Amino acid sequence: MPKKYVYTEIDDQKIRLSSLDKILYPNLGITKAEVIEYYLNISDDFLRFNANRPQTLIRFPNGIHKNSFYAKEAPEWKPDWLRTQEIKHSEESIHYPVIQNTADLIWLANLSALEFHPMQMNIEKMNQPEFMVFDLDPDPQQDFKDLVALTQELKQFLEDKQFKVFIKTSGGKGLHLFLPIKPNVTHEYMFNYVKKLAAEFVKLFPKRTTLNLSKDKRNSRVLIDVFRNHRSHSTVAPFSLRGKLGAPVSFPFHWELLNDLPSSQFFTLRNFKEQYQDHKEAWSGFYEDAIDISLKDFKSEMPIASKDRSSNVSLSMMKSVHMLAGVTKEISSDKEFIYEVKWDGIRVFLIKENDSLRVISRSGRDITQSFPELVNDGLNSIPSSHAIIDAELVCLDETGKPIFADVISRLHSKKKLGHQKPCVAYLFDCVAWDGERITGLDLVERYKKLEKIKLDSPHLRLSQHFEEGQALLDAAETMGLEGIMLKKKSSKYHEGQRSNDWLKLKFRSTMTCTIIGFTEGKGDRKDLFGSLHLVTKDADKYVYRGRVGTGFDKTKMKNVLILLKKLVVDQKPIRLKVEEEMRTTWIEPLVQCEIQYASLTANDTLREPVFLHLREDLASQ
Repeated sequence: MPKKYVYTEIDDQKIRLSSLDKILYPNLGITKAEVIEYYLNISDDFLRFNANRPQTLIRFPNGIHKNSFYAKEAPEWKPDWLRTQEIKHSEESIHYPVIQNTADLIWLANLSALEFHPMQMNIEKMNQPEFMVFDLDPDPQQDFKDLVALTQELKQFLEDKQFKVFIKTSGGKGLHLFLPIKPNVTHEYMFNYVKKLAAEFVKLFPKRTTLNLSKDKRNSRVLIDVFRNHRSHSTVAPFSLRGKLGAPVSFPFHWELLNDLPSSQFFTLRNFKEQYQDHKEAWSGFYEDAIDISLKDFKSEMPIASKDRSSNVSLSMMKSVHMLAGVTKEISSDKEFIYEVKWDGIRVFLIKENDSLRVISRSGRDITQSFPELVNDGLNSIPSSHAIIDAELVCLDETGKPIFADVISRLHSKKKLGHQKPCVAYLFDCVAWDGERITGLDLVERYKKLEKIKLDSPHLRLSQHFEEGQALLDAAETMGLEGIMLKKKSSKYHEGQRSNDWLKLKFRSTMTCTIIGFTEGKGDRKDLFGSLHLVTKDADKYVYRGRVGTGFDKTKMKNVLILLKKLVVDQKPIRLKVEEEMRTTWIEPLVQCEIQYASLTANDTLREPVFLHLREDLASQ
């Protein structure tokens, strides 16, 4: 019989741990012991961003499948060494727990406090917040990729105002942007400031964003939630677990990953170790990059580019953003298109200026030190003294297939991994050559500049053009590549814009799934349904595959709903707790459908699912 208590010593404090074998995440079998081990492993970075702040806890004493509760007041039985901070609210005073060291963190985690929600101020300066928060909350029916695109727009908007922007997953549906500020203004000042910023951004994207907290009035727009910047509000902590299926973590990460992030629940307790080394420095310099918003015009205090204005290319680079592609599902019959492989890597600019070469990521970050082999090869191979080249950095396996995880490891590792994971830059476009911008030239003319580059380097390659799109598509699918690109020969380089002059065609898989329920519809789907819960059968067990809410027109939805309403049952067909249960009508698992999807998530749910059609030729047994 297991011991009820285990005694340990952390930071010279004796702590009694209880019920370590209690299951807190039933679907994964994760125990309280594993949760405590997670917070021990992550404690240094957790404390870096969350120490000395009043904390609200969300406790799950019997696991995430049972009742949880918010805990603001520190327990009466707390140890003497756990500090609290009294905050007077309109009707009461609350003594919030304050985490100052690892012992505090573990003592609270032992209460089955899975989630930590700190306030934005340090207890030493209770009325001066240290950062601003933008919480991007998408509509449940929105594709995560749409949220990613909007997040990039907001990042650019804020960076144009000279803020340093840090990103993390919420561990739920959305994304959080943190902007460090000097702690020299009041909460009221900060809140009014951030609200004005958000209003200005929403005005730029009125069809995609809203400040309206009412879900009924969002109309499928992303809520830019800045109201959590009020003094008494809080946001889930960087590195905090979430009490949700899959044990997701609210995880800080490097901006380069954003385009390939499948969901806000990508980082979990089970995969954090392999991701942690790549992203543990993503928020380095957080406090050093704080902006003084008390200045009337702080923009003038911040340089927007290098002080060296001698090069036209340097100015071009500072203002230039990558051209983006549209999406297509088929090869074009237009002979004006040429075709390239779509490489699964990191999009960069190679900037050559005389005897220097820099590698600049899509977010504008200088990542040259992570890829030193490109510097020597680029300087020796690129004949232009001043050039900006658009490229994709990839790490290839022995078959020539890109391994995205390897190039991400190269990007963030402090160790020099060039000999273990050699990098190749596939050069596919040219923005400037010999100090002049050439974005107005046709694609084929810009490509001729690239053909002047010596290709005797193992780390520089031209991304080849092909005239036969179908043949390239078939070859790419055989090799297991991500897809191909279609580009008009006459296309100009549209800086920072998405244009159908370039199109990406990605491979997607299909899966036959069984429908077990449907959620309530909203907005123009009010009389229909929102999404369908899906499972597949593995031996005698159901495997939950998530929900699908796209791929329907109203006629298709009406026909599906008529069929599903005939199969309504009171009992959920699976034991697993899933999202939107309170808004779900369950049905007998008899109806099958065909779903198209991009890939599987770490939890075996479908990434980017699209409903194709019912499989009326099949019936679940």
